[in-house]
Amino acid sequence: MAINYSSTRGGENNVTASMAILKGLAADGGLFMPDHIPALDCSLEELSHKTYQEVAYAVMKQFLTDFTEEELKTCIERAYDSKFDTEEIAPLVKADGAYYLELFHGSTIAFKDMALSILPHLMTVSAKKNHAENTIVILTATSGDTGKAAMAGFADVEGTRIIVFYPKDGVSRVQELQMLTQKGANTSVAVRKRLLPESGSISQIAMSAMDNWGGEIGKTGTSALVIIEGLTMYLSEADVKRIFAVISGRFDRVTVLVETMNPMVVRRFREKSIEASRARFRWGVKDGAALAALLPDFRLVEEHSLCEGMAEFAPVYRLLDKIPAVRNISNRIVVLEKK
Repeated sequence: MAINYSSTRGGENNVTASMAILKGLAADGGLFMPDHIPALDCSLEELSHKTYQEVAYAVMKQFLTDFTEEELKTCIERAYDSKFDTEEIAPLVKADGAYYLELFHGSTIAFKDMALSILPHLMTVSAKKNHAENTIVILTATSGDTGKAAMAGFADVEGTRIIVFYPKDGVSRVQELQMLTQKGANTSVAVRKRLLPESGSISQIAMSAMDNWGGEIGKTGTSALVIIEGLTMYLSEADVKRIFAVISGRFDRVTVLVETMNPMVVRRFREKSIEASRARFRWGVKDGAALAALLPDFRLVEEHSLCEGMAEFAPVYRLLDKIPAVRNISNRIVVLEKK
């Protein structure tokens, strides 16, 4: 009996398993759930004598009913292979009178290897079944081992690319090195370099803004535009000066658009979405004139409040921008030019 999937929020129903895998979330933001829970066609005693791959097929075929036997078995064989350090994949071990299912034998030693080893293969098959011809790009953020497990799962899987963001100083050094050393032509830095074609006007560098990235760009007589968005408030004043020193030292003619935050907001505002990563706001500047005063090589051209930009989407911000107290604490886009 075929199983279809519906959103937990009720806005999307009768979706095939392959389409649910391809979409990830329902259009209404809900999770896809099966319309019923199927029964296995073999007993637990029979399952206990099967290999991990055979158990995976016995269970998955009941839920992924629009996949053929060949498709499912191929996905399983590619997922649960020699990248696990034991042929049992997830051995059941008895210790101190209890049984433990070991889920740390995957390539990253994280239990997430169990799901992320097979997900990319299910996704590529789902794409073919639903005539989706574009490359699947996975964009994810991590605060630990999920990023590495995702990268390892998708590494070199044809038809996919994966980009992982992680908070600077928000993961352990071991976790950071795991991600930075991940091999695969479609992962991390390798993908970022190819998102836009290199040309005379476009140059992409996979480096921290705090590094001397200017050394990666040859001097040129043409004008340059540098955009610094969502960064300065996490830095110190010395860090900001160093970034501008790199810009000044590399470009003869350059315009910089930089987002700034008011010092009062830095001191009093707490952003819940970044607290878990231990990131925090550290530095702010009153306005564009105050920023320019810190940067001897640059002059202020103009500045705009966040309210001005938001007014393009919600007219009420035009009114808010007329209130001095609101305008003064709003984030700003400051335009600077090299003298």
